[in-house]
Amino acid sequence: MSGNETGSREGDAFQTPRNVTLEEYDSDSSDSFFSDKQDDADDDFFDADGFLKSPGGAPRDATTGEQACASGGGSTSAVHDSDAEPVETDADPAQSDPAERTLTDEERSMLNERATAAKVEGNEHYRAQRYDEALQCYERALEVAPADDPDRAVYYFNCAAVHEKKGELDEVIKACTNALSIRPEYAKALARRSTAYESQDKIIEASDDMKRACEIEPSNSNYRMKHSILEPRAAAKRKAEMDEMMGKLKDLGNSILGKFGLSLDNFKMEKDANSGSYNLSMNK
Repeated sequence: MSGNETGSREGDAFQTPRNVTLEEYDSDSSDSFFSDKQDDADDDFFDADGFLKSPGGAPRDATTGEQACASGGGSTSAVHDSDAEPVETDADPAQSDPAERTLTDEERSMLNERATAAKVEGNEHYRAQRYDEALQCYERALEVAPADDPDRAVYYFNCAAVHEKKGELDEVIKACTNALSIRPEYAKALARRSTAYESQDKIIEASDDMKRACEIEPSNSNYRMKHSILEPRAAAKRKAEMDEMMGKLKDLGNSILGKFGLSLDNFKMEKDANSGSYNLSMNK
């Protein structure tokens, strides 16, 4: 991962506290392809909204003071009351369809804070390997975030990280595809989807995704290395698929010509050096 990604505001699920790494790719060796450090802000005693962090490390909701979402697996987080009325509003915007009306700036800010708090708590669960709880938090972030919030791409990406840990490859691909529908230039989502495709032996799709990631981040040596491994395998598979298709077409042609006592073996194709076109002629 490029250095400018370290400590980014995204808080992607595979970012970790100092001196701890999470694998982005599974390789044949025990070394991961790359790792990230967690944001420095996670070392503070207060969360981004100014609330004192709970003993479990989970932030509290910006409007209710309660923790962002339900936790389990020994977590000290409390259950977040998603139906509590926000301060100075007549209805909870999280309970209405954002597509039905325009959110006020105050409502949008409140929903973004709730979504961010849920994501941060999800990251804590992820690092503690409480994957079900992490997924619950990331999905909660998607529920409350405004429909046009670009950070929804991050929430989908973090869902993909959880599904990857659980071996749910189809869900990884679906979540990454959702992230890319919001942010088409999301190189990390392309790289994670590529890994899932490779695990399903969809080598052509895996290579295509990694190639695109390289185009977006040409300085990322890990992407380039991975693509250099995938592309020869993808080229071989493309050739095999082409040979198979041509074989089927030949069989179809022979089935038709056979009615006239002919076969494609009775014909040959020659390329015209001047025009580049092909001429079909019968063998003598």
